[in-house]
Amino acid sequence: MLGTIVTKLLDGLYRRVGRPLVIVETGTLRDKDPEPGLVSEERSTLAIALWMDTTGVDHTLHSIDLSPLNIAISRGALWSKGVGHLVEWHEGESAKVLSNLNLQGVDFALLDSDTDPKVILAEYKELNRAMNEPGIVVIDDVFKQNIGVNKGALALPEAERNMRQWFGISNQVAAIAYGVEAEAIVRECA
Repeated sequence: MLGTIVTKLLDGLYRRVGRPLVIVETGTLRDKDPEPGLVSEERSTLAIALWMDTTGVDHTLHSIDLSPLNIAISRGALWSKGVGHLVEWHEGESAKVLSNLNLQGVDFALLDSDTDPKVILAEYKELNRAMNEPGIVVIDDVFKQNIGVNKGALALPEAERNMRQWFGISNQVAAIAYGVEAEAIVRECA
């Protein structure tokens, strides 16, 4: 489901801006043999890279993960699918890596690195200063029912304090919109 949501949002965003997108993902693919399709949350890296490949445009994808093993798995899986050349992997604590990358002009971000809402909040704060309008930040595992995991518990209120509208796209995915055009794109998916 996450891969489908992400690629639908990327499609809408790319149609609106009409130029290569800068994409950031925290938490990389960690499944050695991803099943076909874009449903699993573990496949978002692959879904994004496959989407990038279909556009024929030089988008940029930064995939960040704390685990060198996860990065090695992700590299192997994406290279075996012919899209490894489209991804720049970065190892380390996500918020620190984002700070060190000093990215400007991020169009799309997927925050899915940790179940700790404090980690997701730190990532969001780093990205907030770098987001373009229109731009979209997606947070996975934002459950409407309290089942013990809500990665967006701190980042979504922070987005509201920053005057950013956010939308629940499914029972577990939220998207923060940067600008009116991004709101329209997200509403199409919600």
